[in-house]
Parts: sequence; structure tokens; C-alpha cells
Amino acid sequence: MTKIVVFSDSHGEHTDMKYILDRVHGDADYVLHLGDGAADVERLSANYPRIGFVNVRGNCDWGFGSNVADIQRTLDIDGVRIFMCHGHKHDVVCGDMTVLAASARANNADIALFGHTHYSEILGVKRSDSEEDGEIRIMNPGSITRPRGGAIKGKSYGLIIIDEKGDFQVSLCAFD
Repeated sequence: MTKIVVFSDSHGEHTDMKYILDRVHGDADYVLHLGDGAADVERLSANYPRIGFVNVRGNCDWGFGSNVADIQRTLDIDGVRIFMCHGHKHDVVCGDMTVLAASARANNADIALFGHTHYSEILGVKRSDSEEDGEIRIMNPGSITRPRGGAIKGKSYGLIIIDEKGDFQVSLCAFD
């Protein structure tokens, strides 16, 4: 089993993420950060050498730290293809997932992750016009520091569990 913790929009406040990694998900294999917190990823990753940290750059991350990444990435983890972006270049602020879904399809993703809106949600979009192709799961984990509502009203983060068969579950987690 592979455990992936997904954070977004920490905006310089890494203490809640540290608490989650220390007390709740110390067995995480990966931490994905969806932007607006590149310096936070830098602070955290030094303390958890066993965990793989991957991040993308958000609209507030320009020029921060050595781990500032591209605005989007595609990862293959245990047979699951994950497209990740902050979302500010994918028009997500209006709730329109058209550009994000097209990018996820173009990258043959099983899961698309984005942040930017601080609004927690999980959606599904068709992979193609064929019913047999299934769905791409889309998740915004919300914000670990400055939430703006959604499926979880307060601070939130995401969790992806991939089992030995390559099946995966995507969920949102509240943090008080």
C-alpha cells in the first residue's frame, strides 16, 4: 500500500502540515504540495528524509526557495498516473474544470490535483467519450491554513491510497 498526503495553499504556515506528518500520517510515502507554499515544502522535506516530497509552483511561489517547481507535473506512482498543478493557469477559480480536465486527459492521468481556490472538493470527469474508459478523479484538497469552504468547511488536506493491485482511493480529511 502507498499513502500519499496532499497539501495546498499553506502560505508560509507549515506547522499544521508538520503536525499531520508527525501525529497522523507518519507512515506517508509521499507528500504532494499543490503550490503557494514552496518554502513550506523546503522546511518540511529536510525533516522527513524517508518521504518523497513533490511540489508545483503556485501564483504566490515565484522566487521562493530551491524546491520551486514547474507549474504542473505528471507523476507515475505504483501504476497510477497523477497530474498536479496549482490551478491558477487552468482557470479553476471560476469552478470551470474544462482546462484542467483537458490537461489531465492530455497527460493520460488517473487523478488530477489542483489548489488555488482553497475550496475542498472531489469530482469525476469522463476520460473520453467512451463509457469503458472510466473517469479521472479530480481533487482540490482545500487549504491547510486558509480554508474557503467546500466539502470540508475548515482546514483540510487530501489523501490518496494506492493498494497492491493499483486500485486507488481519493479522500478529503479535516484538520482542526
